[in-house]
Amino acid sequence: NRKVLKHIILKHFFVGRGTVYRAVFRSGNSDIRNDKEMMLAALSRCNVWQLHVSDELKEDRDFLLQVAEEIPWLFRDLALVWDSEMVIRVMQKHPGFFIGDDEIIRPDLWEDEDLVNAWLEIGGGWLCQYFEDFEDDEEVILVATAHEWHDFKYASHDLRKDKAFVLKALSIDTRILKFVDSSIILDEEILIAAISKDVRCVDFFTSRFEDHSALKSFTQKIRPPLQEYWAFQKEVLAPMRSSLPAKKKRRTLTMLNQGPVTRAVYESKIASCLGVLREEDKIATYTAVSNHLAAWGV
Repeated sequence: NRKVLKHIILKHFFVGRGTVYRAVFRSGNSDIRNDKEMMLAALSRCNVWQLHVSDELKEDRDFLLQVAEEIPWLFRDLALVWDSEMVIRVMQKHPGFFIGDDEIIRPDLWEDEDLVNAWLEIGGGWLCQYFEDFEDDEEVILVATAHEWHDFKYASHDLRKDKAFVLKALSIDTRILKFVDSSIILDEEILIAAISKDVRCVDFFTSRFEDHSALKSFTQKIRPPLQEYWAFQKEVLAPMRSSLPAKKKRRTLTMLNQGPVTRAVYESKIASCLGVLREEDKIATYTAVSNHLAAWGV
């Protein structure tokens, strides 16, 4: 009777109840040992893996995945038969089970990039003994940086001097500047990305470099375009966007206000001729850089 047997297993079956244990398995009934539902119920109560789970079930991938997700405490016993996909599924569902205990994962599985990323995403931290082959892997380094910025130091020297990659890392955490190669640390794009995102980066640059000439030169390149932009706003766009005055006071720029679409065309053409900044995201970035520099007296 499956219903009765399942009830017995779930309600009374655990270590110490030897009578019930022997009663369920006394005959070595293969039907029970091959029954996924029954064996999953038995495994949830105590470890009968080695003794009573059939060889057929031990090779059944669907059953193994179900065990992996529902009964993570059997991990140590089943580690030899679980592959990286099974480990990842348990890791994502029960992350706390793995933190601080990376040794329960077979060493050969660390060759799987998906497993490495899953480990880093739960905050497992960089494992030097296993991750050496991933020091040139951009995706892995960025995942590691997102969960612990200090792990950026494990990026290869080539990555730490790759401007495009460093810009991606800066968008995650500006503190990685500490490990960026000196050959690109004062690059204009690096300076803009870092200082616009975090005002503390100004302190980093002023503290690291006694000669502030590079930072002053950078500041002198950032502020003039902003000054031109605000002058353009005041002297050109403000009059152009005003309502039409009486004929005696009519101005040329005001006459260009012929509806939002036409006005936008005029604004763009005039700005292009004058070489004025027009990209909103660039204006916002430059403004943030200027304000952050000013906050530190630069």
